[in-house]
Amino acid sequence: MTNTVKPEKTLLFCIFFFLMWVLSSGFYDWRTIKNEKFTLFYKQEYEQRAIKLLSDLTYLSYIAEDVVGNSASSLSVVLDDYGTYINGYANPVFYNIHIMNYDSGDADWLSLAGLHEYTHILHLTRAEGLPRIFTFLFGDIFSPQIFSPMWIYEAITVYNESKISPFMGRLNDGGFDSYIGTCVYENRFPSILKATYTPLEAPFGNGPYLFGSEFFSFLSKKYGEDKLKKFYSSYSGSLLSYLSPLFPWIGIDRTFDEVFGKTTTDLWQEWEIYERDRFKNYKQTGEKITNYGAYVSYPVARIDKLYFVRTVIDKNGAFSSKTRQDVIEMDLETGAQQIYFSTTSNINHALRFDGANMYFSIDDIKPGYANKSNKTFGNYSVIYEKNMLTGQEKEILYGEIRTFFVNDSKIIYAKDKIYSFGSEIYEYDIEKNEHRFILDTEYHILSLDSDGKNIVCVAKKQGENSGIYLFDKDKKILKLLIDTPYIEDNAVIYDNKIFFQSNYEKIYSIYCYDLETKKIYRLTDSGFAGVPAYYIKNKDLYFVGLNADGFDIYKIKLDFKEFKFKEIKNYAINIPVLEQEKIQKGNYLDNLLTLVPKIRLPLFLYNEKGNLFTGLYLSGADAIGDFNWTLQAIYDVKNSITYQDFLFNTLIFAPCDLNFSYSNNNDKRDDRLNFGINYLLYTSYKPGLSQISIDINYLIFDRFLKNRLSQGINIGFNYPYLNLGVSAYAIFENNILTVDEKSKEGYYGRFIVSYFLQDTKMTFSTDGFYGLNNNVDNSMEIRGYDAIYGNRAVRITGELSRNLLKIRQGLWNPVNIYIEDLSGLLFYDSVLTDYAFSYSYGAELHLETKFAFFATTDIGVRVSLNKNKEFDYAFIIKIPYLSF
Repeated sequence: MTNTVKPEKTLLFCIFFFLMWVLSSGFYDWRTIKNEKFTLFYKQEYEQRAIKLLSDLTYLSYIAEDVVGNSASSLSVVLDDYGTYINGYANPVFYNIHIMNYDSGDADWLSLAGLHEYTHILHLTRAEGLPRIFTFLFGDIFSPQIFSPMWIYEAITVYNESKISPFMGRLNDGGFDSYIGTCVYENRFPSILKATYTPLEAPFGNGPYLFGSEFFSFLSKKYGEDKLKKFYSSYSGSLLSYLSPLFPWIGIDRTFDEVFGKTTTDLWQEWEIYERDRFKNYKQTGEKITNYGAYVSYPVARIDKLYFVRTVIDKNGAFSSKTRQDVIEMDLETGAQQIYFSTTSNINHALRFDGANMYFSIDDIKPGYANKSNKTFGNYSVIYEKNMLTGQEKEILYGEIRTFFVNDSKIIYAKDKIYSFGSEIYEYDIEKNEHRFILDTEYHILSLDSDGKNIVCVAKKQGENSGIYLFDKDKKILKLLIDTPYIEDNAVIYDNKIFFQSNYEKIYSIYCYDLETKKIYRLTDSGFAGVPAYYIKNKDLYFVGLNADGFDIYKIKLDFKEFKFKEIKNYAINIPVLEQEKIQKGNYLDNLLTLVPKIRLPLFLYNEKGNLFTGLYLSGADAIGDFNWTLQAIYDVKNSITYQDFLFNTLIFAPCDLNFSYSNNNDKRDDRLNFGINYLLYTSYKPGLSQISIDINYLIFDRFLKNRLSQGINIGFNYPYLNLGVSAYAIFENNILTVDEKSKEGYYGRFIVSYFLQDTKMTFSTDGFYGLNNNVDNSMEIRGYDAIYGNRAVRITGELSRNLLKIRQGLWNPVNIYIEDLSGLLFYDSVLTDYAFSYSYGAELHLETKFAFFATTDIGVRVSLNKNKEFDYAFIIKIPYLSF
């Protein structure tokens, strides 16, 4: 057949790859500052924030070092910009931490996040005795602390972050205490297995943070903080710690017993007794008027309706779920509720109303931010206008918008300063499509609301928690109304009164400030109450309350009780900035030096013939995220043959992902070179088109005599109740010397659609290939058959899956295992090839199984009947992923 890929294209491709590499600007736009403990990488514009982060880490490092009993040297720290996404993470294996630039509502985000992630590194890299020799030889992947449950990971980080200030950190916040209190109140205290395996229920991913930190706080109070230090010391030096994930009684139980005199489960029961006594009088205030659980937020009262946002997480199969957000409309006279609209993205702000229009803001994602760890992608806000008479909606405004309100077709909004602390306030005229700058302030503006006369603002100074202010737009000033060392937030204006929440004295409650009388009233005093909404007609206060299943809407009749906040010293966090002489300048070479192999594993393998293979596995990655590589070398002792696998990946041109690999690790000892490109052209959280990506792979093989070019495109669509995906690939080969009758060429395609109901998923998919070489057959598999071969084939599959039973039980000992849910699946498979039509149908049961702290396994059974009336059954064991 006609050659489709010319040999000289190989050389051209390599030259192009090399030129892109050399001309890359990625080496030059990252800056480096460092001292003896930390090496911090950042983009040039973020220098002020970078110096603050380095200062915070340096001055607060003693907190983590004292408790964990470890210290760091030349730890890589990366200041990333993910847009409006707030987070941080630590990588103990490759020895770096990443902190996102966007400020949270905490008093001092960079110090809190920096100390939190630094604690992770100290904890997860600590090793003593023989384990220390293992980590020296093979890397920190052999640190004993990595072989502990996630709640141990997060216990000490939250514990330490809460030591910076008595008014910052989740143990000082009151929210964690409230959840423990409501679990006691409902007699649903969390088990140690729930903390370990975080089932798909409240508090979801917060479980390890919440349960771990509260448990360690109890241990510290009863047994003393020194016991925590001894625990880390003992666990770090024991070879038995490596057995903890499967056999806690051998590892972690032994360490707890050695240090505290009781096993892990005995201490957990002791903690439960302590909490049951501490919260014996706890009670959630108000009448519960919804029963959704999970996440309910942003209630707003308008005329005789209440609108709020509900997050729906539907489990529809083994390790399968679908998430959406609904805006719910509730009639305040009848209590009737209906879904007003749904979206696939996160609604990140309270709903706003102006005339006949509703305004809502969602998260979306785009490339171009200062990070490589997320391929330069970051979040931003998109504000929509929805006409409540016609139902039509349109995009109005987008950007890194923190908060906004709408009045007379004008949007007043605040954005964080990107490169320093503070905010900028703007006015956007919807009708004229014009922006007007209002104010540049050193205050961090967290929320804005207005009744048309007054503008209430939640704002904070650097190092302090937020307070309540009035904002005079004309005079461009903020007037302080309420300021305590605690957190005041979610302020709204109704009937010339400001309703707001505060965690005053670690109890989330609703308060009111009367703008006429200047008096303060406390409206709730027990349980958890936040995000107020006032129904003026009936004088009902609606708010978000907490129960063991998550958040719901509660209400109370207003009883205005005058209240005065106590005079409490305001513990402003004022960490000094490092002096210039204590900061060294580095360069991009500091990042390249982090590419040294961090994973170094010896390999000893036997094949099916009993032949011994020895070798080495190496892996490295730079701190910023520009490069990563792996090398595997295996030596066949009997035949004196060496096999190699090498992979090099770069995100220098992110979001374009480039990779190169070489391998001769195959039966033919065939040298293979592969060049690949993956480019995520478009992605979005919004309903509709969600992804477009292209893949190009160029393979040279068969003693460098053959070339194979694979090119494809993937397109995805995401809707609240529907997912669609389509992909198409073309593969062409060329033999340099002769025409090859065995060339594997053709076109491949796939289409899949899934429709979601409550706890149920219906899926239809079709895929196939069209071979261009009649001498080569491809294989395709369906249930109930061995592989089916053909040069051309189409497969059609239909599935109905449903979550059947919540089990949520397991064992801590003698083997650590957890069964989450049982799900069922009905299927129909069929394949049409050049030669025949085959089909089968049947059913499957799947048991979600988790074990060894992090491993997940889908264990199931299948029965099927095919076209030939042949009955078949099979046992299913799949390991989807490790749930780190």
